[in-house]
Amino acid sequence: MTVVISMFDNQLLSVIKEKRCCGCEACRQSCPIDSIILEADSFGFMYPVIDEQTCINCGLCEKVCPVLNRVKKGNPIKQYAAFSYNDEVRLRSSSGGIFTQLAEEIINTKGGVVFGVEFDENWDVRHSFCEKTEDIGRFQGSKYVQSQIKDSYIKVRGFLNDGRFVLFSGTPCQISGLKLFLRKEYLNLITVEVICHGVPSPKVWKDYLASLGDANTISGFNFRDKSKFGWRRYSYKLTRNNGMSQYFEYGNNAYSEAFLNNLTLRPSCFNCPSKLSNSRADITLGDYWGIEHVHQDLDDDKGCSIVILHTEKGQSLFERISCAHRETKLDNVIAYNPSLVESSSRPRKYDVFWKSYQKKGIYSLTHFVSRKQSLIKRTILSLRTILSPIYHLLCQL
Repeated sequence: MTVVISMFDNQLLSVIKEKRCCGCEACRQSCPIDSIILEADSFGFMYPVIDEQTCINCGLCEKVCPVLNRVKKGNPIKQYAAFSYNDEVRLRSSSGGIFTQLAEEIINTKGGVVFGVEFDENWDVRHSFCEKTEDIGRFQGSKYVQSQIKDSYIKVRGFLNDGRFVLFSGTPCQISGLKLFLRKEYLNLITVEVICHGVPSPKVWKDYLASLGDANTISGFNFRDKSKFGWRRYSYKLTRNNGMSQYFEYGNNAYSEAFLNNLTLRPSCFNCPSKLSNSRADITLGDYWGIEHVHQDLDDDKGCSIVILHTEKGQSLFERISCAHRETKLDNVIAYNPSLVESSSRPRKYDVFWKSYQKKGIYSLTHFVSRKQSLIKRTILSLRTILSPIYHLLCQL
């Protein structure tokens, strides 16, 4: 006797309804009959919508969901402070330029394919791939917006099944989604996750960009420009078609302040299912904040990466690139970059902010993120910088 399961018994529905969905899109790409589409909510975040009339209850969407299929934490193999010897690569990168070197290694020695995040022609943020080293630059630099995965997982699987080496980079939840979507391990796949504070709303990003003027006059946008203030005091850099540039200093900009205060983050970021080692990534990359306290000789304010190796595949790839590096302790990294292991805190006024945003749009950012909040944020960051070395010293006693 065949038992027909109601769609209302599908666990994925509760994940979506409770806003625990991280937006990795693995469920949509795994559906064999395209019964799942994505729709944006009022915040601008994309969520799956299941067509109950065509759904065949195969359960694949539940099997690939990172929220429903959390894995046990593993222990990293090694951690390094590292940066590229190429200063031009470092300048174009958010931190130490290690991703670029890993990508070049995959393409040059393996004839592989690299997946990363880029701006499209409309300044939307999306995942894409490249097969030439001269195209890796599209993926350099952080994009403080949730990217559109589209059919990237399907394309990754196609390349892997064709025997191609693939390097895939993304947020921890996107790596989890990819791993679950593939449903088996591939020796020719290397996954690189970025340390993630949380993903801001694509709607807020586009509204913010529109507030800066005609998007057609924009030729470049860099969320982590180092050329004016260095690595620590990075700024947003907007470049126009006429070559003129505007700089928006870190901590003194409505978009960055809302992001740093967690106001524009996706709700699932407050209970991330894929923190350190939970995503099953081969390599974790991020800024080695606090390097001036831990390895002073590596600190030149040009950018330093933390490289965490979780698998032998990841270790083998890292060991093939030439870069300045020093083995370091995981506790030192966590003290200065808690986003590695902790979800961001949900702001007390999160709901109030979004109600205000729905009425006033992007202009509510300036009023909602007050100077007082900015001062408190800067004070907390300053105290963390001052107290972290003391914490480390006590831990080592």
